[in-house]
Amino acid sequence: MLTATGMMLTPAWLLSAPSTNALKILILGGTNFVGPNIVKECLRRKHQVTLLNRGTSNPGLFPKLELIKCDRNLGFQDIAALQNRQWDVVIDVWPEAPSLVRQATTFFKDKAQHYIYISSIAVYKDYKTIGLNENAPIYNGSETNPNNGYSVNKSICERIVAEVFPNQHSILRPHAIVGTHNPDDAFHFWIVRMHRGGELVAPGSGNDYMQLVDVQDVARWTIECADKRQMGIYNLVGPQEQITFKEFLETCKKTINSNATIHWASEAFLRSNQVYSWDDMPLWAPLSEDPGFTQISSDKLKKLGFHYTNLEDTIKIALKWFTEHYPNDYKFGKRYNSAGIAAEREAALIAKWKESQGKK
Repeated sequence: MLTATGMMLTPAWLLSAPSTNALKILILGGTNFVGPNIVKECLRRKHQVTLLNRGTSNPGLFPKLELIKCDRNLGFQDIAALQNRQWDVVIDVWPEAPSLVRQATTFFKDKAQHYIYISSIAVYKDYKTIGLNENAPIYNGSETNPNNGYSVNKSICERIVAEVFPNQHSILRPHAIVGTHNPDDAFHFWIVRMHRGGELVAPGSGNDYMQLVDVQDVARWTIECADKRQMGIYNLVGPQEQITFKEFLETCKKTINSNATIHWASEAFLRSNQVYSWDDMPLWAPLSEDPGFTQISSDKLKKLGFHYTNLEDTIKIALKWFTEHYPNDYKFGKRYNSAGIAAEREAALIAKWKESQGKK
């Protein structure tokens, strides 16, 4: 694989050996963000893949694969292609609605031997605790409550999967997922800003920790679970070694060979100027707010020998994908629900920060 600068990359997920036994795998979804990466990993390992989705998101992405068109909101009972079929594994990529997970697990209970559900570290109740592992308390709630938020719904979905597929399920809890096909701006904001160079504002002292996970690692562990029947719950949190936000941005700068000048604006200054963590400053979760949010434990996975993709490779691959799919003048912080700070606001903020520090 070539980067935008012509460098050859070998992502970590290409280094794991293909499977010797082909599995029949049904992927619910498969053409948006996490799904395509899981599909590619399945195909690399020579598994037999069937997709089940509406056929509306990136419909031409995998033209050679069997596609069963289905709107999950309408149920599975009337889909002829699902009748009298068996799969080794069902992979459920996206839903947070308990009703959809209840419906799917119930329907496929007698049609599959293994159910893999992509959940989230959002299920944990208390981010004040450092080193949260898979046994830490998670949210609870009523399956029928329409007012549940994302975190509660994800935890309920986990409970449903474990209930319907006892001893036959894998639940993955990723941190912020980044990489190819990513529709979110959070990671792109930092690497593209660094690529564009100039002066940029960074949050706090730089000593806050940060965590994320390459989507290719999510895909690789998902299929490891399928291949090796790794049951149970797993935090999917990278990078391999704990890093600070300053180390993250310095790695971005070095990897991209950027000429950017970084201004580390204090947390108090940012707050006084209505600059918010995670939204305006993507992926930043200050230790003063929730110290455990960026110190989630990945010990369980590491003890099984799992190695995360090098951050440098994640940066290069994500930047290449972004430059191939977005316009050169793409503006961050300008559209609904986009992460990052708009260029004009950033420039004004830098000028104000310099003035507060007695700099020109």
